[in-house]
Amino acid sequence: MTVTSVYLDYNASTPLLPRVEKSYLKASHHFGNPSSFHRPGNLAKELVEESRVLVLDFLGADPGQLIFTGSGTEANNLVLNRVLAKHLKGTPTHFITSEIEHSSILNTAQYFETLGIKVTYLPVNQEGVIQIDRLEQEITKHTTLISLMLANNETGVIQPIKEAALMAKNKHIPIHTDAAQAIGRYVFTVSDLGIDYLTLSGHKCYGPKGIGGLYSKDPQTLDSLIRGGSQEFGKRAGTLNTSGIAAFGCALSLLKKSIASDIQHMSHLKNMFITQLKISLPNITFNGNPDQSLSNTINVSFNVSDYEAILMNLDLAGIYASSGSACSTGSHEPSHVIQAMTSDPKRINSATRFSLGKMTTLKEIDYVLDTLPKIIKKLDKVNT
Repeated sequence: MTVTSVYLDYNASTPLLPRVEKSYLKASHHFGNPSSFHRPGNLAKELVEESRVLVLDFLGADPGQLIFTGSGTEANNLVLNRVLAKHLKGTPTHFITSEIEHSSILNTAQYFETLGIKVTYLPVNQEGVIQIDRLEQEITKHTTLISLMLANNETGVIQPIKEAALMAKNKHIPIHTDAAQAIGRYVFTVSDLGIDYLTLSGHKCYGPKGIGGLYSKDPQTLDSLIRGGSQEFGKRAGTLNTSGIAAFGCALSLLKKSIASDIQHMSHLKNMFITQLKISLPNITFNGNPDQSLSNTINVSFNVSDYEAILMNLDLAGIYASSGSACSTGSHEPSHVIQAMTSDPKRINSATRFSLGKMTTLKEIDYVLDTLPKIIKKLDKVNT
């Protein structure tokens, strides 16, 4: 069979698994409000709580430690806004994050700077790893929260969260990690990481869009970002997305069973991709140490033209990749992540991300490896 299209943008969004789709549709028939006390409401509530157990089981967390949200972005905003906002009334407040965080963290941090909160943005080294030694140097008596992602969404580089969490614990500072990209591509539990808060996103792990979650070691440290009813233990007002929650739980229960084989499969294809690409295009630069990154993510700079020309030609060939975070697409700004790693304009402007998934096949990778070098060589000739 001839390959006509290859989707390699799983870090932007994943397709629904068939069983997850069935779970979503089945749950949609339970139209009752989960907060209602009649039978239709109770049936919907049962689905929500069954899914909560599945998500908590995936994380290795305890009952009562999960708040369902409408997205990973909302979960990030919930923890940053509610922890930092408590310290706005005349108390010096300091927040530590990194230069490579998701826009929902960075934009929120910039907003709090306008309110007088001091923010420290930790730099990364040339391999995209947060300079963890700087963290201990930057902590002050006014540091109220630390937020560092578990794995970068553009490079896939896994960050030293365990070490950061230990430093934070020794200083009695709560620490949050955005783990949206790591789910299903890296094995962890919340106790392994030692964190206080952790963000999840449904559509990054073969679940639906419009559903996310926030793990909180102690939910009593939070109050609601969205004011209204008493849903989610009074921590997130609004009628619960029963279908989305049911599908989210289903997705994570399936991933828990398949994650070891999924990682092995994606790692094999990733390693083959990197090895063959080095042979075909010896002058390329990989952004981030592939051995310290997620099993599915490859970020490479071709040092020719720019990412828009590369992506356009890939799209015409039926290969769907990206330049980085989907949340930044359309801004026409170079990747802030690659800029944090290097000042080389060619490397920054030609950085392209290929993110694989559990459904990616060997035949698809073979097609990309045959097509991609031809595209890059063609663009190289145009530029010269």
